[in-house]
Order: sequence, then structure tokens, then C-alpha cells
Amino acid sequence: MSITIYDVAKVAGVSHTTVSNVINKRKGNFPVSEKTRERVWHVIRETGYVPSFAARALALRRTNVIACLVNPIVGAFTNDFYREVFMGVEEAVLKSRFSLLIASAGDYYKQEPDGTAMPMLLEPDGYLVFAASAKDDLTALSSKPVVLVSCDADCSGCSRVSADDEQGARLAVEHLLSLGHEKIAVLRGAKDNTSAEERFSTTRSVLAEHGVTLPDELVAFNFGNAESGYASAKQVLERSSGFTAVTAFNDGAAIGAIRAFREAGLRVPEDVSVVGFDNVTRFCEVKPALTTIDVPTREIGRRAARILVEGLESEGKREPREERLPVSLVVGETTAKPGKGWKMAG
Repeated sequence: MSITIYDVAKVAGVSHTTVSNVINKRKGNFPVSEKTRERVWHVIRETGYVPSFAARALALRRTNVIACLVNPIVGAFTNDFYREVFMGVEEAVLKSRFSLLIASAGDYYKQEPDGTAMPMLLEPDGYLVFAASAKDDLTALSSKPVVLVSCDADCSGCSRVSADDEQGARLAVEHLLSLGHEKIAVLRGAKDNTSAEERFSTTRSVLAEHGVTLPDELVAFNFGNAESGYASAKQVLERSSGFTAVTAFNDGAAIGAIRAFREAGLRVPEDVSVVGFDNVTRFCEVKPALTTIDVPTREIGRRAARILVEGLESEGKREPREERLPVSLVVGETTAKPGKGWKMAG
């Protein structure tokens, strides 16, 4: 015969409500002492009691699950940036009573023909939305708390946490301009990625402020990883008349670009300067050391998770929040004064 919550309560000498409060980490009107908690957990371990997830969800009207919704189209979790952000999320959630679920965003954005959300086998208590694009419709999530993580989709009532992309793009471009570069190529992020759009808009504006034009031939899209950065750099090499520097919207693309330049016989930074974004290369040894924009990736994840957890624990009594974390320039070994650069033969 299986052990029930009533059996645990009887052995521990407490009420079944107290056992439930201990398991679910609830404080309630009558806080459980640390001694009682230890006794209850001891009995749970000794009896081998396993709480019924379904029964708890039904009784409490919650699942104690937070869903991280990933949009594979814009490259979430295929680059180091989002992996680092997720590690921050994990750190914060592990300190709470919630568990994490990773799911494809498309499954949760779907709606029935009448506009209602499609029923899910497991309905989380709240959502952390990673890399939503400007076109994503988050209406199906509107009944639950939502925090947008490094994205800016149209979501009324949602909290948002991101890096200051405008500040970062400005720092990167002004660094290259201060070195004397005027022919600057841009390896931008995926289309419809709001973070990449803000970085690109700022990049173009800063160049214009200094009287520098940005022709289309010097702009290429990528998905934020080395392979995609390599391909986009090759694209710029093949179609541009010349450039002396590149600003990439993430470190993965910058690393891929350096490989493409080396294959073309160009030295970094002697011939071409390269600036990355995110500073995820700080976790690995990259030679030459990349000049990049340092983004507090893990702190973004921690902040987003805390905002969601605090909102859930206050039962929706907290107002939506928006936090933009400051970034900084890290000068490495991939930028210098203009060298011979790249100039198409002919």
C-alpha cells in the first residue's frame, strides 16, 4: 500500500496541512518551525513518501513549474549568450520552490480557431520568454505572468529584462571610430530579433552622427554562432568594395568572421579590426583576445527569474517591471588603427 500525506503527518505528529506547507515551502499564517520541518522531511525520507504531482496541482491550482519558452527560429540556445542567460535563470529558480521546463515557444503561442489558447498537458504557473521576435503573438500566454528575456515582443503587462543594447552598440562603434576606422562592416543578428534591431539602428545612427555611411554591401545577417558568422563574413568579403573593421552583434559571429578573414589572407587586427558583443568568450580561451561588449548575461537570467518568482509568490500583486542592465567595452587584441583592410581586386 502506498504511503499518503496522512501517514507522514501521523508519524511526524503534525497535521497533513503542516506536511503540505513543508513540502510546498509555504509560510502561511502559521509558520512552521525549522525543527518541525526537519522532522517532517526525516519522516518523508524514512517512509519513502512521494507527493502526487497531479493532486498537488489540482489542490493548489498551480504546478510550481516555470516554463522557459525557446524560439529556435531566432537561434535561442544555439549560441553562448542564451546558454549563459539560462544558467542565471537556473541559479535563481533552484533557490525557489519552482521547477524549470524548457519548451518550444511555438507550442505555447498556438491558439484554437476561436482565439482561445490550446490546452497543454502541463500548464506552467509563469513563463520566461527567450528571444521572441517582433512578429510573435503572445496572446495565448496572457492569463499567466510573463517575463521577456532579452527581447521586446508586443506583450501588454509583461515584465522585461535585457542588456542596454543601445549603449553597447554605441560603445562598439565609437571605439572603432576613435581608432580612425570609417569603412565599417556590420554582422547583424537575425531578422525580427528586437535586440538585434536596436543594436543595428543605434549602429547606423552613431555612424551617421560622425558622417560615416553604411552601404548595404557592408551589412550581413547571421544567427549568432561561429558558423553563421563565418558565412556572413564571407558574404561581405565577396560583395563589398572594401572595409577596415567589422562590428559583430555577438561573439560567436565575431569568432567566425576572424576565421573567414584569416582564410582570405587578412590578419586581425593588423589588416582588419573586429569587435564582438556579449563577452561570452570570457569563459573560454580565444586567441587573439576579442574586443567586445561585456553583457552581464547570467545576471540577466537571475533578474528575470527573480522577477517572475516574486510575482508568482505575491500572487500577482506586483506591477510589471522593466530592467535594462548596463554594459561596458572590453578592449582586447582584435582592434587597432586601420591597416590595409580588405579591398576587392579588380
